[in-house]
Amino acid sequence: MLLNNFLMFLFNPINFNHLFLLFSLIFSFIFVNHSFSTETSHIGIYLSGKSYEETDLSGDPFMAQSGYMIGIAGRADEISDEFYFGSKGRIGWGQVDYTSQSTGTMEDISDYHIEGSIYGGPTFGEKDQFALYIGLGGRYLYNASGYRLSSTGHAGYDRISRYLYAPIGIRISNINSNRVTVFNLEYDYFIQGIQESKLSQVGPSYSDVTNSQDSGYGIKLTAGFFGVQQDTGGFELYLDLWDIDDSKPASGFYEPRNVTTEFGIRIYF
Repeated sequence: MLLNNFLMFLFNPINFNHLFLLFSLIFSFIFVNHSFSTETSHIGIYLSGKSYEETDLSGDPFMAQSGYMIGIAGRADEISDEFYFGSKGRIGWGQVDYTSQSTGTMEDISDYHIEGSIYGGPTFGEKDQFALYIGLGGRYLYNASGYRLSSTGHAGYDRISRYLYAPIGIRISNINSNRVTVFNLEYDYFIQGIQESKLSQVGPSYSDVTNSQDSGYGIKLTAGFFGVQQDTGGFELYLDLWDIDDSKPASGFYEPRNVTTEFGIRIYF
């Protein structure tokens, strides 16, 4: 319960911004005595395709959503011969289509996404540089199907997901006369999640339900290509995967195991 309350506090947009700033200041203080040979920051746009699938207790597919996301993305990296410090975030909107064998279909559901993380760790090498990092991240999702009916007449409801996780990754970069190439492999250790289901939107006989999630993981693969000059543009291809296990039951309801896959491109200016 204490962790649930902390997560609800954390993912209040104002509180999350303050906490993110606090961790940025802590990392800045840790590395203030080190001279970073490379400091870059980028902001741009992203476009992705997204799929989401839930399975029942027997492991059979129960429902799925698929669609697209567009939004704003940003990242900052500071690198020295000894340390690496990075941060990244995004905010996006998209539309997904819902399908289920038991409750029909629903099209053009608005989907919202906010995510940010900070991380740091030691570096090795020079031209071909290798870094290990660990940090803290937060993920907020809002799926808005409330007050709508599916093709079979079933009522939809809004769903809010909040994840707290620890990114643990490897960063490999190569610098030559023409470009900087960066590859990231990241495992996201799932700390805790909260799932809110606005079932009161279905009818007066239902109440909203909040479920706690404590098992799952994420994997992120990124390939980035940037100009050699500091703060010049570039792009990243990325693949994000999240696999979250069944939640703990609450009020007779539980959030089923779900898998989210997202593949897209970030274009930085």
